[in-house]
Amino acid sequence: GPHRIEVMYASMPINGSPFTSQVYDSSKVRVNDIPNGYIGKPNSFSIDATQAGPGEVTVDVGNPMHVPEQLQNLGGGRYKCDFTPTNTNRHDITVKFNGELVPGNVFHCDVVDAGNVTVTGSGLDLIPVNQPAQFIVDPHGGPPAEVRVNINEPNGRPLPNRVTHQYDGTHLVEYTPKTVGAHPIDVHYAGLLVPGSPFECIAYDANKVRISDIRDGFVGQELGCKIDTSQAGPGTVTAEVQQSGRPVNHYLREDPPSSGRYSLMYTPDAARAHEIRVRFNGQAVQG
Repeated sequence: GPHRIEVMYASMPINGSPFTSQVYDSSKVRVNDIPNGYIGKPNSFSIDATQAGPGEVTVDVGNPMHVPEQLQNLGGGRYKCDFTPTNTNRHDITVKFNGELVPGNVFHCDVVDAGNVTVTGSGLDLIPVNQPAQFIVDPHGGPPAEVRVNINEPNGRPLPNRVTHQYDGTHLVEYTPKTVGAHPIDVHYAGLLVPGSPFECIAYDANKVRISDIRDGFVGQELGCKIDTSQAGPGTVTAEVQQSGRPVNHYLREDPPSSGRYSLMYTPDAARAHEIRVRFNGQAVQG
């Protein structure tokens, strides 16, 4: 603050006395937390010089090339600085008060680019209901940032999930689908929607596959059964017919097309028991 200085000569004040000297303390300038930035989006932070005394605040931003900044004097020793990151390099920020560096220099702003984030894993594919599924969110060396995932069931209800930060910088997302059908998945990194969102997983339930019309028959006469997957969700049906461990020729036809209902037909060539094994998305169907 102001200091009053009196200068006397022969007990008389000299011309101009008393003088006034303004004293400041740059160590009392505070630069508030600088948030992560995003390419092409304005970023801002505040500077508090209310306790530092009179003076001028200056700011320089580089990446390492100079990045234009706008410093706004809000009055009362408070300032707001705005700048727009131009690339993913860490942006270095120098703050001075009356030409002196303030404590904490040089400050940094990490720049986030959600376009570099990838989302991969089996949890983005066909998955069985009531079994844990997972996928990986990889920022590929991007700055530490919150990963938020929203998963909805086919009826629109949110499905709980857990995001765990891994030692290698990736994020493990775990969830368990309960309902047959498509589950849209939105992945956010540092508040930004990751390209490719919404992702999608398709949940199926092999326990809802129904096998019917299995009957006895005669050698040389075509036999078969019905396989109904219409309530089990999307997937692929495969079947095997064996007699005493030996494969028996057969064919599988969806009838009508895209109905999820199949006819399995084969012709026994021996008067022995025949085994029929059915799988849905690779999972054995009981019964």
